[in-house]
Amino acid sequence: MIRPATRAAALVVALSPLTFVASAHAAPVPSNDDIADAIVITEPSFSDKLNTGAATTAPDDPVCFGNSATVWYEYTPAVDERIHIDTFGSNYDTTLSVYTDGSSEPLVQQACEDDTIGLQSAIDFEATAGVTYFFMVAAFGEGNSGGATRFNFEVDAPLEISVQFDPGVLGEVGEAFLGFTVICSRPATVDLSGLLTQKSKGLTRSAPFEFGPIDCDYVLEGGVGPLFPDTGAFVPGNALVDSFASATALDDGETAEFAGAQKIKLGIERRS
Repeated sequence: MIRPATRAAALVVALSPLTFVASAHAAPVPSNDDIADAIVITEPSFSDKLNTGAATTAPDDPVCFGNSATVWYEYTPAVDERIHIDTFGSNYDTTLSVYTDGSSEPLVQQACEDDTIGLQSAIDFEATAGVTYFFMVAAFGEGNSGGATRFNFEVDAPLEISVQFDPGVLGEVGEAFLGFTVICSRPATVDLSGLLTQKSKGLTRSAPFEFGPIDCDYVLEGGVGPLFPDTGAFVPGNALVDSFASATALDDGETAEFAGAQKIKLGIERRS
């Protein structure tokens, strides 16, 4: 996945194509013109700029909305991963496709995309550890020329979520207010629930809370309260917050959960 700041920039670039001084006809044949010479990707984030004006089509190149002026990349993940690829920043009508080796035929098409945004294409897919994936960038249709090409590759970070509570503040009648910060590795919708418990002088007081659903754009700061205990009133001192959070990624629906217990202080807010 291109991370939000990067992906947003890529979308802007997609609307402002790259410009090459040399004409497409003067460009050399790209080094990755054939699948046998595919550029091997070894990093979790990769971007390549090239001119495919002189790229060719091999007789055995597969078809994805045509197969003009093809160039190739390949990647083999060590673990199961979610992959994002796109052609944002190219200046012509591109197509993008994903293939694996097949037992009964040379290549098996896993995905094929055209015109995701404008004339540029993007694909997100789940990759399996140890499987080699081939990515074909091509010009739309048959017999067409390429041009200024940009290929972007990104391994999406798995969705992770954590919750941290601030010291609690007591109200005038012993109610509690809790502030918290949710950290999510990718934009997600979050639901938070929990139980505030305090043991003092042989008494146990508790109050449940819920928050959400609400969108977390990497960092979410929020608060819950007033929380009234089931008996008596909360008092200044130590307390325990047991919390549970569930998150659903906004881009692909991946889910993650967090469960934790955190000791906090409850105190009376000082007023000037």
